[in-house]
Amino acid sequence: PSFALGSEGSVPKKVKMTIDSETVEAEKDILGACWSTDVQEDARGTMGIDIESELVDQISQEILREHDQRCITELVEGAGAGSSDWHWTADEGYTAKEWYETLTDAVIDSEDLIFGYRFRNADWMLCGRNAYKFIRKMSDFKPIDRPAVGGQNIQLGVELVGRIEGFWDVYRSPYMNTNKILLGPYPRTQTDTGYIYAPYIPLGPMPLVYGEYDSETGVYKNTDKWSRNVRTRHATALVVPELYSMVELAS
Repeated sequence: PSFALGSEGSVPKKVKMTIDSETVEAEKDILGACWSTDVQEDARGTMGIDIESELVDQISQEILREHDQRCITELVEGAGAGSSDWHWTADEGYTAKEWYETLTDAVIDSEDLIFGYRFRNADWMLCGRNAYKFIRKMSDFKPIDRPAVGGQNIQLGVELVGRIEGFWDVYRSPYMNTNKILLGPYPRTQTDTGYIYAPYIPLGPMPLVYGEYDSETGVYKNTDKWSRNVRTRHATALVVPELYSMVELAS
């Protein structure tokens, strides 16, 4: 291309920027917890546990886990650059260890699909359980240190587990299809991303209510119980599908 090329004193060509808008619908996530006054008193008195805080934390974590799963599903189903295939049964003439190294070939092929569309390299990969098992057996995979016992809570969402030396950060998630690898680049700027998560209303607890919610009548009734809901509203949009590609594993 020669858009910038010009002769001495020539008028430069112009670049215009346009902003397209897309209407998205905010989705609501809400979960509630209910506990009795007796349980609250006993737990605090005998074990020093704040039942309200524990339950609110648990339902908040569940909402976040469901967010993870939905976002991953949207990216996997919408990956627009394409996919490459790899099978874990070794071809004739290879040892199992030698064959696991060929998984890199499939990842490179998948990354090249992104480059062909957007001239970008992938910076990360998100793996399902079985896919991560084979990546761990590759010589170029460098795991991050595991926390000492009691040093960190168990992670149930997307977890950084290592790096393919010099190329890709490796993430694992139980919400990812076990035999798939998703590849993509980190966004360089706010306008450079391929996927948007927009929390319209941040995750937060609603007011505490002295009563138990009756799902049949839709009202609270006095049963000497407390109720509290946690809610959020958010929207997501896959804006550049070609920034994501897949590796599909099979036997």
